Amino acid sequence: MRKFWIRNNKGVEWALNGEQGVIFALPEGLGARWNILTADLGHGFRAELPTDTVPSDPVAGELNFLPPSAYATYRSFVRFLTASDQLILVYQPYGSEQYLCRGRFEFLQKGELDQTRILNVPASFTPFSPWYSPVDLDLTMQEAGENDLTYPFTYPFTYPSSTVGSWTVEISPAGDQPASLVFTFTGEAENPVLTLTGADSGVVYGQCSVSGTVSGLRLSSQWLDSYIRDGAGNDLLDAVSPGTDPFFRAPVTERCLLRLEADNELSGSASVAVNYFYRSV
Repeated sequence: MRKFWIRNNKGVEWALNGEQGVIFALPEGLGARWNILTADLGHGFRAELPTDTVPSDPVAGELNFLPPSAYATYRSFVRFLTASDQLILVYQPYGSEQYLCRGRFEFLQKGELDQTRILNVPASFTPFSPWYSPVDLDLTMQEAGENDLTYPFTYPFTYPSSTVGSWTVEISPAGDQPASLVFTFTGEAENPVLTLTGADSGVVYGQCSVSGTVSGLRLSSQWLDSYIRDGAGNDLLDAVSPGTDPFFRAPVTERCLLRLEADNELSGSASVAVNYFYRSV
């Protein structure tokens, strides 16, 4: 049976499957829709026009607040929603697979108790993102020469040398659009460089080079929350070398290698959360 939760920006969840007195019933808007623009060519023919717009339908349904405290649960639920700056709708269609969608409730229409003392409340959740599934990966030490790539062309990027190799992780392709990355490094790095490269093609999909020594490095290429910071949370955008971009994303077409290099011996730990996006789940 599919299940739903609402998660606030502190990670606290409210289950919508009856455990906390609320059931999300009759959900709509879980499918996919395409924004198709056309031009009339006459004689019954139409030409499709290019567009980057991806429509997102609201997820609507009915929140059933259960007895014996339907009204009290409703009031607590509304306070939970209004106290949160950000909300995530968590959807588990089957098994243990979970998909997330950022957004806000547009409305809750409070009605009367029915004959079974259930409070039926029509509701609509407006999405701010597609559905996505986060996958956490750890970067591991790579010795010099291991998994070296042969580049068929000359790229305008500089790869710093390292006497101890680099840290790397493989990212598998998935989803319906490029995956955003949330990278975290806890150690100290001199002139760190983070590069995303096609494992088979050698294509450089993105590179971020930071000038100077940093204590910790955090990078996010999420559309709604992009940043590059040190471990203390200080913005590092001014330290990014010209010609490099910290906000690159992993393609859906091939597996990639994410590699961290620096001018010093790396210590600490490094990980990346890969957010795979889907049109429908």
